[in-house]
Amino acid sequence: MKSLIISDIHANLAAFEAILNAEASWDTLIFLGDAVLAGPEPDEVISLLSSLDAICVMGNHDREVLELDRNATMTSPAGTWSKWHRENISKDNLDFLAGFRNSYVLETQGLVLRLTHGCLSRDMGGRLWPDSDLAVYASLASQYPEPYILLGHSHVQFQKTCCGATFVNPGSAGAPYLGHPLACYAVMQDGQITLNAIPYDVEKTCRTMESRARGVVEEAFIEDWKECWRTGRLPSRYFIRDYTPLRNQGYR
Repeated sequence: MKSLIISDIHANLAAFEAILNAEASWDTLIFLGDAVLAGPEPDEVISLLSSLDAICVMGNHDREVLELDRNATMTSPAGTWSKWHRENISKDNLDFLAGFRNSYVLETQGLVLRLTHGCLSRDMGGRLWPDSDLAVYASLASQYPEPYILLGHSHVQFQKTCCGATFVNPGSAGAPYLGHPLACYAVMQDGQITLNAIPYDVEKTCRTMESRARGVVEEAFIEDWKECWRTGRLPSRYFIRDYTPLRNQGYR
């Protein structure tokens, strides 16, 4: 048995397709959320995901698009781009997106897995990092009794065993933040989980962003995301944390 574990595609079709092409043979696809925002191909990504009979978990950006008020006046480039996403996803694909689970328990390959996107409460720091306080790991382990907890959201690829559980983040398929412009994912085969990352056609994503976003959002917004895909670093307008310690430790 072989399962692909993918998270945080963020409407980057070229990255998603590269993973599928690299792993041509598999039995199950596990998707941990955020199919959409901020890339240029949300409808295509959801169409491909829906064709693969994947087990899908709801991400915060998936929910954002679903709950967006299409009549609202957007005052920021990010809001305008979110509205563009909503307007350019077919009804069938919106229905598919709405069917994503908030959390899911999967038994496969002799393992019991908790699947969740990884949006933590504010007092837990919002996201799980490799260097999160041990108390955060302990809290998650007490909340989820399953021995394996799979989650995304932080865009940092890691596998860590502590507090009686193994935590696995496959990294971001479509928007890495640690300076590696790669499509990250994980493979679970015969009960063993391996973290992988591969190059993809970054310039194809940049060209599509230019053609679809020009005239919709300001040029600076477009250039920020092109730089993100080219360098593997989060645009400065979206500061989350200092990634230097994680980069220095070799995380991607």
